[in-house]
Formats: sequence, structure tokens, C-alpha cells
Amino acid sequence: MASVSPVSPPASSSIVQLQREMVAQWPTPFPIPAFSYDIELRLLKGNEVYEKSKTLLNVSRDMRMDILDKIAQAVFSYKAYPNTKEIESVASAIITKYPCLKDPGPGTGYDGWTVSIKSATTDLS
Repeated sequence: MASVSPVSPPASSSIVQLQREMVAQWPTPFPIPAFSYDIELRLLKGNEVYEKSKTLLNVSRDMRMDILDKIAQAVFSYKAYPNTKEIESVASAIITKYPCLKDPGPGTGYDGWTVSIKSATTDLS
């Protein structure tokens, strides 16, 4: 009968190294996931209107929650506890892909999304 050698767990230094590599792999720009067909269609139309008239999309609470849920899942697939800079990169990526979602008024255009994403990722983890 062949002897089976036990598999030892990775050394703690290996785990720390793996965690460092995972942190280093934060994507830039952050890839915005696909949303449901209905939301994607509304965002596409919203972008068309924005391109023509700079009119922002009126986002319902349900639509915003669906977007944030999908974004939080995408963020969590990279990191359970993203830092502020990483969350801002996600918010910026949303506005780059969907300029119709910009926050009205002065500022970056994604300050509100940054706060909402931070809240959504905190709730998910």
C-alpha cells in the first residue's frame, strides 16, 4: 500500500504574500459589470440624451439599488474591504462609462456614487 504524505497548510508568510498580491491586482480602470437588460437599456438611452443635451438621467431608487448591488458584488470579487481610493476609482469608472449618471452640481460628478458604493460594500461584507 502506498503511503500518503499529509498536505501541510501554507505558511503564514505565504498567506500574507497572497494577500499583498491580491491588493496589487486592483483593476485600473475598474471594470463596470453588466447590469440587467432593462437597466442597460435605460443607461444606453440616458447616455444618448446626455450626449445631445447634457441632461442627466433621473435614476429611481430601485434602479440605483440594483446598480449598487451589482457594483458591490463586483468590488467584493476583488477585495472585501476596499479603501477610499479604490472606491473612488469605481465611482469614477461608473461616470466614465455612463456620464448620464453624474451627480448634479459642482464637484467630481461622482461624490454621491462614492458614498453610496462605500455604504453598499460595507453592507455586503
